[in-house]
Amino acid sequence: NALTSAQISKLSAAAIPGMTTSSIVALETLEVKQLTATQLSKMSSAQVSALLTEQVVALSTAAVSGLSNAALLGMSDAQVTALTSDQISKLTASQITAFTGSDLNLFSDAELQAITTEQAAALTATQLSGLSAAKFAVLETLDVKSLNADALSAMGTAQIVNFTTSQAAALTGAQLAKLTTAQIANFETADLVAIQPTAIKSLTPAQMKALTTSQVAQLATAQIAALTGTQLASMETADLSTLSSVQVGALSNTQLVSLSAAQKEILSTKMAGEQIA
Repeated sequence: NALTSAQISKLSAAAIPGMTTSSIVALETLEVKQLTATQLSKMSSAQVSALLTEQVVALSTAAVSGLSNAALLGMSDAQVTALTSDQISKLTASQITAFTGSDLNLFSDAELQAITTEQAAALTATQLSGLSAAKFAVLETLDVKSLNADALSAMGTAQIVNFTTSQAAALTGAQLAKLTTAQIANFETADLVAIQPTAIKSLTPAQMKALTTSQVAQLATAQIAALTGTQLASMETADLSTLSSVQVGALSNTQLVSLSAAQKEILSTKMAGEQIA
């Protein structure tokens, strides 16, 4: 016989592993709602994977925090899709790592935006690299800012291209410095210009060399002014040549002292013949 709601609420956690998958499937949604986090923590992957999608939806937000990582990993695509935004937001940072990149792609836009900053910080390189470019683009800026810098470096260039300007603006210097040269070269100019000057100064010499001439030509004067002398000196000749007189005018003597005589000569041509010492 099917268990009643009252029986479910009184069922000890120790008794949960003894439930057959057929008895779990037989639970009414009202009974599923009575399950606690402690009870769910005792459910095996096989038991959890037996839940019907309507039963998954019925799980309380408090209860889902009890699901083991193994149980979450064992969920079917249909079950992952059935999870609600409220349920996802109540998962722990550890639990969110149980999902594969493919699982995260099953999240709706609203569900991805329900991810907390703590959960975002826990996302692994494998998860981020498996997240589609379109899905990554819906992540909220605070979540992007919270992403692990090493995990970000595992993302594909297609994901970089799909960055929104607000996401690019949220990047920290620590995150930016970890990106590969290929990733840097694939930022759309509008996104690159959105990066905060305080972050842009964290670009490594190799990353500076990787910038394309079209990217350099669009750098904002505030970004140009934030560059260190070492960064400026590491730029390719073609990139220095593409700087406008307005961009060169934003440079300070402190920055210019790091340049070679040949590099200074290139910039002097941008200043209406004014020689840079």
